[in-house]
Amino acid sequence: MAIRSIRPLVSLCVFAIYALAGPVQADQPQLNFAVALSPPHITVEQNGDIDLIVKETFRRVGVTIAYQPTSVSRGLYGTLTGEFDGFFATPILTAPMLKPLVRVEEPIFSSIAGGVFLRDDITIYELADFKKYRVGYGKGWKQPGILLKDVPETHTANSPELLMEMLAQDRIDVAFMYFTHARYIADKKKITGLKFSKFIDYSGLFIHLNPKHADLAADLAQALRDMRADGTYMDILSRADLSTKQGLSE
Repeated sequence: MAIRSIRPLVSLCVFAIYALAGPVQADQPQLNFAVALSPPHITVEQNGDIDLIVKETFRRVGVTIAYQPTSVSRGLYGTLTGEFDGFFATPILTAPMLKPLVRVEEPIFSSIAGGVFLRDDITIYELADFKKYRVGYGKGWKQPGILLKDVPETHTANSPELLMEMLAQDRIDVAFMYFTHARYIADKKKITGLKFSKFIDYSGLFIHLNPKHADLAADLAQALRDMRADGTYMDILSRADLSTKQGLSE
């Protein structure tokens, strides 16, 4: 009789545990982000180094994220209007229209850009050396447009892949681009003999949030600092998909 009387109590306890556990999972916040694919860092498979860094950053503040690929312009405008909760990864934004977006102050990644070329007779030690060559860069990318404003002959391409094709076809002498992108594309297209300028330009890449999520910015920045301090950041870089390991030096 004693055993029978306990069973309903056990069942009630089990039910109560599930009832309490359910709302915790259901109430966990999820944000919808936009991204611009940038292999090997941000990939369709979401296994690039930036993919993994961002996921871990949000996990540490108790938020899950889902994201969809789109263009930079649509992603940023959608974040501004509330279509998306945020966008990654971009440099510091200077456009007045985008001023309301909230930047997480700690960068999620730092990239190295500069001149990429194939010929042995090209040498680029400082910015002024670009003036001697036909230089190409990505259309809409403001930084090289500013840096290379005094270069007599410049060309733009709609994608890093097209830029590398222009270089391989000798339509330009130098491609100004991120070094990891150049290595990644060259490996895919079997382009050998890449050379890199001694001049380099560092740029941090950041998470930007819709203003309604401004309260997350400080916690996300701290999570990134903690990841760098406890070794998680470098661990993510080392275990990211094989194709991303070309970026470890950055």
